[in-house]
Amino acid sequence: MAALLPVVLALSFALSGFGEAEIRLERDGATLLVQGLFHATGDHALSYRLEAEKRGASGTSTSRQGGTFDARRGEEAVLSTVRLGVQPGDTVEVHLTIYEGDHPIAEAHTLELVAP
Repeated sequence: MAALLPVVLALSFALSGFGEAEIRLERDGATLLVQGLFHATGDHALSYRLEAEKRGASGTSTSRQGGTFDARRGEEAVLSTVRLGVQPGDTVEVHLTIYEGDHPIAEAHTLELVAP
């Protein structure tokens, strides 16, 4: 089974005290499972936007998902799950932004190279 190379870039930061955004990646053969998560420090009504882009020899594909959710203190919320078909040499970039109203409060970004 092929594996991901070490992360080329992974950033996660909170812009306020609401909580932390996280991007989780899991490889199973030719499929990469991408999950957008949020770890809340309080109870809040929030929204999110997740964009996953895969670039490689077969071209470029982009998945965009978003919606609203109720964050609960101390809980991990799985906001979005995306499955991407990947091949060795592909690059996968994922960006997750959490909003309160129109204001971003947390972000996560990752860039991965798919190993043979």
